[in-house]
Formats: sequence, C-alpha cells, structure tokens
Amino acid sequence: MVSSAPTDRVQEVKGAGQPRISDRVAVVVERGQRFEGFLTFRGSARIDGELRGQVVSRGTLLLGEAAAVRANIEVDEVVIGGCLEGDVTARCRIQLLATARVRGRLQAPLLALADGCLVRGRCLAGSHPEPELTLPDAPVKSPAVSP
Repeated sequence: MVSSAPTDRVQEVKGAGQPRISDRVAVVVERGQRFEGFLTFRGSARIDGELRGQVVSRGTLLLGEAAAVRANIEVDEVVIGGCLEGDVTARCRIQLLATARVRGRLQAPLLALADGCLVRGRCLAGSHPEPELTLPDAPVKSPAVSP
C-alpha cells in the first residue's frame, strides 16, 4: 500500500545513545506488506516491509528495522536499519544503524557505520572512490634479523 502522507525532511532523533529513523516520512511499504518491481519517489520514503526489485530516486530512502529488502538502490541518501541484500549507490550518504544487516556493495561520498551493524561486501567511500588497489608482483622482503 502506498501512503498518501506528506513527505518531510529526514531527521535523526537521538535516544538511548543511537540515532533512529524518523516517523515523519511517507511509508511506501508497511510492515507485513510486500512490493516487487521498480520503485521511484520524490522526497523521502520509508520501507518497513519486504521489497524486491530496484529503487531509483532523487530523495532519501529509509529502511526500518523490520525491512527485508533485496534490491539495487540508487538514491541521494539512504538510512538502513533492517536487512538489505543488493548494491547501493548514494549520491550523498549511506548510514547504517546498529540494527542494519547488509550484504552487497555500498558506494557513497559519505558512509556512516554504527557499532553493531553487519556488512558483508564491499564499501567504497569518498568523493571519487579509487579503483581497486593492486599490489606489485615483486616479492616482499623481510627485515634483516641480527643473530
């Protein structure tokens, strides 16, 4: 079910030492619901249920703690509190909350990881992520040890 609630700016609310996802955004997929396909939106959207497919937006995507997402995502900003399997490209920022469980590739100029989150995959952060580093084939010399 797509909510017709007005979207609002994403705000972090500090409480119990951890940021949490604000409730002041449109909920696109509610807890207990499932969406399959291509999702696009304006402003901010929140996923609390299951999503399979692809997400492309010029906005902010919030994945709640109950979210179970298998998708490739391209947005301005994403805040992850639930489970995600897929590649994420954010134009501004990716934030993983302590409850986040991610498998895939994360790429953004800014990457924020909370204590307790789990990432299995590759993370590229910075304004222009460098290509993968390759080491020369020359043997590594160990320092001389005195007898």
